Amino acid sequence: MKSSLLMLPLLLMGMVTGLIVDPLNAHGQQPAKTDKDKLNGDWILIANESRGIVAEIFGQLPEPDKLRTVTFSDDQMKLKIDDKSIPIGPYQLDPTKAPKTLDVTIKTSRGKKATLEAIYELDGNQLKLCFDSFAEERPTKFPTRAKDPEKSFGRLAVLVFRRIGADPKLDTLDRNKAKCASNLATLARIMHDQVSDERIYPTAAIYSKDGKPLLSWRVALLKRMDEDDLLKEFKIDEPWDSAHNKQLIKKMPKIYALPGVETKELGMTFFQVFTGKGTIFEGKEGLKFTDHLKGDGPNFMIVEAGEGVVWTKPDDLAYDPQKPLPKLGRLSDEGFLAAMTFLGDRVQFIPRSTPEKKLRSMIQWRSSDDKGKQ
Repeated sequence: MKSSLLMLPLLLMGMVTGLIVDPLNAHGQQPAKTDKDKLNGDWILIANESRGIVAEIFGQLPEPDKLRTVTFSDDQMKLKIDDKSIPIGPYQLDPTKAPKTLDVTIKTSRGKKATLEAIYELDGNQLKLCFDSFAEERPTKFPTRAKDPEKSFGRLAVLVFRRIGADPKLDTLDRNKAKCASNLATLARIMHDQVSDERIYPTAAIYSKDGKPLLSWRVALLKRMDEDDLLKEFKIDEPWDSAHNKQLIKKMPKIYALPGVETKELGMTFFQVFTGKGTIFEGKEGLKFTDHLKGDGPNFMIVEAGEGVVWTKPDDLAYDPQKPLPKLGRLSDEGFLAAMTFLGDRVQFIPRSTPEKKLRSMIQWRSSDDKGKQ
Protein backbone atom coordinates (compact mmCIF):
# COMPACT_ATOMS: atom_id res chain seq x y z
CA MET A 1 0.00 0.00 0.00
CA LYS A 2 2.80 2.38 0.96
CA SER A 3 4.57 1.81 -2.34
CA SER A 4 1.32 2.55 -4.17
CA LEU A 5 0.95 5.80 -2.27
CA LEU A 6 4.51 6.71 -3.05
CA MET A 7 3.86 6.15 -6.75
CA LEU A 8 0.77 8.40 -6.80
CA PRO A 9 2.65 11.75 -6.87
CA LEU A 10 4.84 10.40 -9.67
CA LEU A 11 1.79 9.37 -11.67
CA LEU A 12 0.19 12.74 -11.14
CA MET A 13 3.40 14.48 -12.18
CA GLY A 14 3.57 12.29 -15.26
CA MET A 15 0.02 13.17 -16.16
CA VAL A 16 0.70 16.89 -15.79
CA THR A 17 3.97 16.62 -17.65
CA GLY A 18 2.21 14.69 -20.37
CA LEU A 19 -0.29 17.50 -20.77
CA ILE A 20 2.50 19.96 -21.21
CA VAL A 21 4.70 17.85 -23.44
CA ASP A 22 1.96 16.40 -25.60
CA PRO A 23 1.97 19.22 -28.22
CA LEU A 24 5.76 19.07 -28.48
CA ASN A 25 7.64 16.86 -30.89
CA ALA A 26 10.37 14.38 -30.03
CA HIS A 27 12.92 17.18 -29.77
CA GLY A 28 10.83 19.19 -27.31
CA GLN A 29 9.82 21.77 -29.94
CA GLN A 30 6.43 23.01 -31.10
CA PRO A 31 5.36 21.23 -34.30
CA ALA A 32 5.83 23.25 -37.47
CA LYS A 33 2.85 25.29 -38.55
CA THR A 34 1.01 24.09 -41.59
CA ASP A 35 0.46 26.38 -44.58
CA LYS A 36 -3.14 26.70 -43.51
CA ASP A 37 -2.05 27.95 -40.08
CA LYS A 38 0.34 30.41 -41.70
CA LEU A 39 -2.34 31.63 -44.07
CA ASN A 40 -4.91 32.43 -41.38
CA GLY A 41 -5.35 36.16 -40.91
CA ASP A 42 -5.54 39.36 -42.96
CA TRP A 43 -3.52 40.11 -46.08
CA ILE A 44 -3.36 43.36 -48.02
CA LEU A 45 -3.28 43.24 -51.81
CA ILE A 46 -0.12 45.02 -52.94
CA ALA A 47 0.05 43.96 -56.61
CA ASN A 48 -2.68 42.90 -58.99
CA GLU A 49 -2.36 41.97 -62.63
CA SER A 50 -5.53 40.26 -63.76
CA ARG A 51 -8.53 40.16 -66.04
CA GLY A 52 -11.59 37.96 -66.60
CA ILE A 53 -13.25 36.32 -63.61
CA VAL A 54 -10.32 37.08 -61.31
CA ALA A 55 -10.55 40.79 -62.14
CA GLU A 56 -14.29 40.72 -61.41
CA ILE A 57 -13.44 39.62 -57.86
CA PHE A 58 -10.26 41.50 -57.05
CA GLY A 59 -10.44 44.38 -59.50
CA GLN A 60 -8.52 44.96 -62.71
CA LEU A 61 -7.46 48.58 -62.87
CA PRO A 62 -5.21 49.81 -60.06
CA GLU A 63 -7.25 51.89 -57.62
CA PRO A 64 -4.83 53.53 -55.17
CA ASP A 65 -7.71 55.12 -53.28
CA LYS A 66 -9.11 51.72 -52.25
CA LEU A 67 -7.57 49.29 -49.75
CA ARG A 68 -8.20 45.67 -50.67
CA THR A 69 -7.56 43.01 -48.05
CA VAL A 70 -8.21 39.27 -48.00
CA THR A 71 -8.98 37.28 -44.87
CA PHE A 72 -8.40 33.52 -44.56
CA SER A 73 -10.38 32.04 -41.67
CA ASP A 74 -12.33 28.84 -40.95
CA ASP A 75 -11.75 27.53 -44.49
CA GLN A 76 -13.32 30.71 -45.86
CA MET A 77 -11.81 33.41 -48.03
CA LYS A 78 -13.23 36.93 -47.71
CA LEU A 79 -12.44 40.17 -49.51
CA LYS A 80 -12.67 43.59 -47.88
CA ILE A 81 -12.65 46.79 -49.93
CA ASP A 82 -12.18 49.69 -47.52
CA ASP A 83 -14.99 48.99 -45.00
CA LYS A 84 -17.10 46.71 -47.21
CA SER A 85 -16.72 42.97 -46.60
CA ILE A 86 -17.45 40.55 -49.46
CA PRO A 87 -17.40 36.74 -49.04
CA ILE A 88 -15.48 34.98 -51.81
CA GLY A 89 -16.04 31.37 -50.79
CA PRO A 90 -14.51 28.27 -49.15
CA TYR A 91 -10.96 27.34 -50.08
CA GLN A 92 -8.73 24.26 -49.95
CA LEU A 93 -4.95 23.97 -49.94
CA ASP A 94 -2.67 21.19 -51.10
CA PRO A 95 0.89 22.07 -50.07
CA THR A 96 2.17 18.62 -51.10
CA LYS A 97 1.96 19.40 -54.80
CA ALA A 98 4.56 21.26 -56.82
CA PRO A 99 3.66 23.99 -57.25
CA LYS A 100 1.39 24.18 -54.23
CA THR A 101 -2.32 24.53 -55.05
CA LEU A 102 -5.23 26.55 -53.73
CA ASP A 103 -8.82 26.03 -54.86
CA VAL A 104 -11.55 28.51 -53.99
CA THR A 105 -15.25 27.89 -54.69
CA ILE A 106 -17.16 30.95 -55.84
CA LYS A 107 -20.68 31.76 -56.93
CA THR A 108 -21.01 33.15 -60.42
CA SER A 109 -23.28 36.04 -61.36
CA ARG A 110 -25.90 33.43 -62.30
CA GLY A 111 -25.77 31.86 -58.86
CA LYS A 112 -23.90 28.73 -59.95
CA LYS A 113 -20.82 27.38 -58.18
CA ALA A 114 -17.44 27.41 -59.87
CA THR A 115 -13.93 26.54 -58.73
CA LEU A 116 -10.99 28.83 -59.29
CA GLU A 117 -7.86 26.70 -59.40
CA ALA A 118 -4.71 28.53 -58.38
CA ILE A 119 -1.11 27.87 -57.47
CA TYR A 120 0.48 29.68 -54.56
CA GLU A 121 3.76 30.61 -52.96
CA LEU A 122 3.90 31.45 -49.27
CA ASP A 123 7.16 33.10 -48.31
CA GLY A 124 7.07 34.41 -44.75
CA ASN A 125 4.77 37.41 -44.79
CA GLN A 126 4.21 37.45 -48.55
CA LEU A 127 1.62 35.41 -50.41
CA LYS A 128 1.52 35.08 -54.17
CA LEU A 129 -1.42 33.56 -56.08
CA CYS A 130 -1.62 32.72 -59.76
CA PHE A 131 -4.92 31.95 -61.54
CA ASP A 132 -6.04 31.38 -65.07
CA SER A 133 -8.02 34.59 -65.65
CA PHE A 134 -10.89 32.67 -67.22
CA ALA A 135 -10.88 29.72 -64.76
CA GLU A 136 -10.37 27.13 -67.50
CA GLU A 137 -7.27 25.38 -66.16
CA ARG A 138 -4.79 25.56 -63.32
CA PRO A 139 -1.51 27.34 -64.12
CA THR A 140 1.54 25.09 -64.05
CA LYS A 141 4.03 27.75 -62.98
CA PHE A 142 4.34 31.41 -62.09
CA PRO A 143 5.12 33.63 -65.06
CA THR A 144 7.94 36.16 -64.94
CA ARG A 145 5.24 38.64 -65.95
CA ALA A 146 1.52 38.23 -65.59
CA LYS A 147 1.03 40.07 -68.89
CA ASP A 148 2.39 38.66 -72.12
CA PRO A 149 4.93 41.22 -73.40
CA GLU A 150 3.66 40.57 -76.93
CA LYS A 151 0.01 41.20 -76.07
CA SER A 152 -1.98 43.84 -74.22
CA PHE A 153 -2.99 41.25 -71.62
CA GLY A 154 -1.71 37.79 -70.75
CA ARG A 155 -3.91 34.91 -69.76
CA LEU A 156 -2.59 34.51 -66.23
CA ALA A 157 -3.59 36.59 -63.23
CA VAL A 158 -1.02 37.18 -60.50
CA LEU A 159 -1.93 38.63 -57.10
CA VAL A 160 0.60 39.51 -54.40
CA PHE A 161 -0.37 40.04 -50.75
CA ARG A 162 1.48 41.16 -47.61
CA ARG A 163 0.40 40.02 -44.16
CA ILE A 164 -1.15 42.86 -42.19
CA GLY A 165 0.71 43.47 -38.96
CA ALA A 166 4.01 42.05 -40.19
CA ASP A 167 5.30 45.55 -40.90
CA PRO A 168 3.25 48.23 -39.08
CA LYS A 169 5.12 51.04 -40.86
CA LEU A 170 4.12 49.66 -44.26
CA ASP A 171 0.55 49.15 -43.06
CA THR A 172 0.40 52.80 -42.00
CA LEU A 173 1.95 53.89 -45.28
CA ASP A 174 -0.66 51.92 -47.25
CA ARG A 175 -3.47 53.56 -45.29
CA ASN A 176 -1.96 57.01 -45.82
CA LYS A 177 -1.50 56.39 -49.55
CA ALA A 178 -5.11 55.28 -49.85
CA LYS A 179 -6.35 58.36 -47.97
CA CYS A 180 -4.13 60.61 -50.10
CA ALA A 181 -5.46 58.99 -53.27
CA SER A 182 -9.03 59.37 -52.01
CA ASN A 183 -8.48 63.09 -51.38
CA LEU A 184 -6.92 63.48 -54.79
CA ALA A 185 -9.80 61.59 -56.42
CA THR A 186 -12.27 63.98 -54.79
CA LEU A 187 -10.34 67.02 -56.03
CA ALA A 188 -10.18 65.49 -59.51
CA ARG A 189 -13.94 64.90 -59.55
CA ILE A 190 -14.60 68.48 -58.47
CA MET A 191 -12.31 69.88 -61.14
CA HIS A 192 -13.74 67.58 -63.82
CA ASP A 193 -17.24 68.72 -62.88
CA GLN A 194 -16.13 72.32 -63.29
CA VAL A 195 -14.62 71.62 -66.71
CA SER A 196 -17.78 69.76 -67.71
CA ASP A 197 -19.98 72.69 -66.65
CA GLU A 198 -17.86 75.54 -67.97
CA ARG A 199 -16.10 73.76 -70.87
CA ILE A 200 -12.82 75.32 -69.80
CA TYR A 201 -10.07 74.39 -67.35
CA PRO A 202 -9.49 76.69 -64.38
CA THR A 203 -6.40 78.85 -64.31
CA ALA A 204 -3.58 78.07 -61.90
CA ALA A 205 -4.26 81.30 -60.00
CA ILE A 206 -6.75 84.03 -59.29
CA TYR A 207 -5.26 87.05 -61.07
CA SER A 208 -5.48 90.76 -60.39
CA LYS A 209 -6.74 93.16 -63.05
CA ASP A 210 -3.14 93.87 -64.09
CA GLY A 211 -2.35 90.16 -64.43
CA LYS A 212 -0.56 89.44 -61.15
CA PRO A 213 -1.24 86.06 -59.46
CA LEU A 214 -2.92 86.62 -56.11
CA LEU A 215 -4.32 83.33 -54.83
CA SER A 216 -4.05 79.67 -55.80
CA TRP A 217 -6.50 77.56 -57.79
CA ARG A 218 -6.95 75.69 -54.50
CA VAL A 219 -8.73 78.76 -53.11
CA ALA A 220 -10.86 79.18 -56.25
CA LEU A 221 -11.95 75.53 -55.95
CA LEU A 222 -13.51 76.18 -52.53
CA LYS A 223 -16.74 77.32 -54.19
CA ARG A 224 -17.30 73.73 -55.37
CA MET A 225 -16.22 72.08 -52.12
CA ASP A 226 -18.99 73.22 -49.78
CA GLU A 227 -16.49 75.72 -48.39
CA ASP A 228 -18.39 78.88 -49.32
CA ASP A 229 -18.01 80.37 -45.85
CA LEU A 230 -14.24 80.00 -45.99
CA LEU A 231 -14.10 81.43 -49.49
CA LYS A 232 -16.06 84.47 -48.35
CA GLU A 233 -13.40 85.17 -45.73
CA PHE A 234 -10.78 85.79 -48.41
CA LYS A 235 -10.15 89.18 -49.94
CA ILE A 236 -9.93 87.98 -53.54
CA ASP A 237 -8.38 91.25 -54.71
CA GLU A 238 -5.45 90.88 -52.31
CA PRO A 239 -2.41 88.55 -52.55
CA TRP A 240 -2.19 85.36 -50.54
CA ASP A 241 0.29 86.93 -48.10
CA SER A 242 -1.60 90.13 -47.38
CA ALA A 243 -2.16 90.86 -43.69
CA HIS A 244 -5.76 89.65 -43.99
CA ASN A 245 -5.33 86.58 -46.22
CA LYS A 246 -2.34 85.27 -44.26
CA GLN A 247 -4.66 84.67 -41.32
CA LEU A 248 -6.56 82.10 -43.40
CA ILE A 249 -3.59 79.84 -44.16
CA LYS A 250 -4.18 77.90 -40.95
CA LYS A 251 -7.75 77.12 -42.08
CA MET A 252 -6.63 74.78 -44.87
CA PRO A 253 -9.34 72.16 -45.61
CA LYS A 254 -8.27 68.64 -44.64
CA ILE A 255 -8.66 67.46 -48.23
CA TYR A 256 -5.48 69.37 -49.14
CA ALA A 257 -3.39 67.68 -46.43
CA LEU A 258 -1.07 64.76 -47.09
CA PRO A 259 -1.90 62.05 -44.52
CA GLY A 260 1.01 61.00 -42.34
CA VAL A 261 3.27 63.88 -43.39
CA GLU A 262 4.17 66.53 -40.86
CA THR A 263 5.20 69.91 -42.23
CA LYS A 264 7.23 72.66 -40.59
CA GLU A 265 4.46 75.17 -41.13
CA LEU A 266 0.67 75.05 -41.00
CA GLY A 267 -1.30 75.08 -44.22
CA MET A 268 1.18 73.20 -46.42
CA THR A 269 -0.08 71.02 -49.29
CA PHE A 270 1.56 68.73 -51.81
CA PHE A 271 -1.31 68.76 -54.31
CA GLN A 272 -0.11 70.87 -57.21
CA VAL A 273 -0.55 71.39 -60.96
CA PHE A 274 1.95 71.85 -63.76
CA THR A 275 2.26 75.33 -65.23
CA GLY A 276 4.20 76.51 -68.25
CA LYS A 277 4.10 76.23 -72.02
CA GLY A 278 1.93 73.42 -73.31
CA THR A 279 0.57 72.40 -69.89
CA ILE A 280 -3.09 72.24 -68.94
CA PHE A 281 -2.67 75.32 -66.74
CA GLU A 282 -0.76 77.49 -69.18
CA GLY A 283 -1.75 81.15 -69.34
CA LYS A 284 -4.23 83.40 -67.60
CA GLU A 285 -7.35 82.63 -69.63
CA GLY A 286 -7.86 78.92 -69.04
CA LEU A 287 -7.55 76.11 -71.59
CA LYS A 288 -10.71 75.42 -73.56
CA PHE A 289 -11.84 71.82 -73.34
CA THR A 290 -12.40 71.66 -77.10
CA ASP A 291 -8.78 72.70 -77.65
CA HIS A 292 -7.55 70.07 -75.24
CA LEU A 293 -9.39 67.44 -77.24
CA LYS A 294 -7.00 68.20 -80.10
CA GLY A 295 -4.01 67.25 -77.97
CA ASP A 296 -2.44 63.97 -76.96
CA GLY A 297 -4.14 63.45 -73.58
CA PRO A 298 -4.76 62.24 -71.03
CA ASN A 299 -2.42 64.57 -69.18
CA PHE A 300 -1.52 65.35 -65.60
CA MET A 301 -4.17 67.50 -63.96
CA ILE A 302 -3.33 67.40 -60.23
CA VAL A 303 -0.31 65.53 -58.88
CA GLU A 304 1.36 64.67 -55.58
CA ALA A 305 4.46 66.86 -55.59
CA GLY A 306 7.68 66.19 -53.72
CA GLU A 307 7.84 69.57 -51.99
CA GLY A 308 5.03 71.27 -50.10
CA VAL A 309 3.69 74.79 -50.72
CA VAL A 310 1.33 77.06 -48.79
CA TRP A 311 -2.11 76.05 -50.01
CA THR A 312 -3.28 79.61 -50.69
CA LYS A 313 -0.11 80.64 -52.53
CA PRO A 314 -0.17 80.57 -56.35
CA ASP A 315 2.88 78.31 -56.36
CA ASP A 316 2.94 75.11 -58.37
CA LEU A 317 5.21 73.00 -60.58
CA ALA A 318 6.69 75.28 -63.21
CA TYR A 319 7.56 73.09 -66.21
CA ASP A 320 10.40 73.81 -68.61
CA PRO A 321 11.15 71.18 -71.29
CA GLN A 322 14.82 72.22 -71.19
CA LYS A 323 15.21 71.64 -67.44
CA PRO A 324 15.12 68.55 -65.20
CA LEU A 325 11.71 67.42 -64.01
CA PRO A 326 10.62 68.71 -60.60
CA LYS A 327 10.55 66.33 -57.66
CA LEU A 328 7.34 64.31 -57.56
CA GLY A 329 5.91 62.16 -54.78
CA ARG A 330 6.29 62.59 -51.03
CA LEU A 331 4.69 59.53 -49.45
CA SER A 332 6.44 56.75 -51.35
CA ASP A 333 9.93 56.27 -52.73
CA GLU A 334 8.43 54.13 -55.49
CA GLY A 335 6.41 56.81 -57.29
CA PHE A 336 3.67 59.42 -56.99
CA LEU A 337 -0.09 59.78 -57.26
CA ALA A 338 -1.71 61.69 -60.10
CA ALA A 339 -5.18 62.63 -61.31
CA MET A 340 -5.42 62.77 -65.09
CA THR A 341 -7.55 64.69 -67.56
CA PHE A 342 -10.35 62.75 -69.29
CA LEU A 343 -10.35 60.05 -66.56
CA GLY A 344 -12.83 61.50 -64.09
CA ASP A 345 -11.96 60.75 -60.47
CA ARG A 346 -9.67 57.83 -61.29
CA VAL A 347 -6.28 58.28 -59.64
CA GLN A 348 -3.15 56.60 -60.91
CA PHE A 349 0.08 55.65 -59.19
CA ILE A 350 2.97 56.61 -61.47
CA PRO A 351 6.11 54.49 -60.80
CA ARG A 352 9.49 56.19 -60.69
CA SER A 353 10.60 53.74 -63.34
CA THR A 354 8.32 55.50 -65.87
CA PRO A 355 10.53 56.77 -68.73
CA GLU A 356 11.16 60.51 -68.59
CA LYS A 357 9.95 60.92 -72.16
CA LYS A 358 6.61 59.43 -71.17
CA LEU A 359 6.33 61.70 -68.13
CA ARG A 360 7.02 64.80 -70.23
CA SER A 361 4.34 63.77 -72.72
CA MET A 362 1.88 63.53 -69.83
CA ILE A 363 2.79 67.00 -68.58
CA GLN A 364 2.22 68.78 -71.91
CA TRP A 365 -1.00 68.43 -73.86
CA ARG A 366 0.87 69.98 -76.77
CA SER A 367 4.60 70.53 -77.24
CA SER A 368 5.93 73.98 -76.35
CA ASP A 369 6.95 74.64 -79.96
CA ASP A 370 3.51 73.68 -81.28
CA LYS A 371 1.72 76.76 -82.56
CA GLY A 372 -1.61 75.00 -82.41
CA LYS A 373 -4.69 76.84 -81.31
CA GLN A 374 -5.77 77.32 -77.76
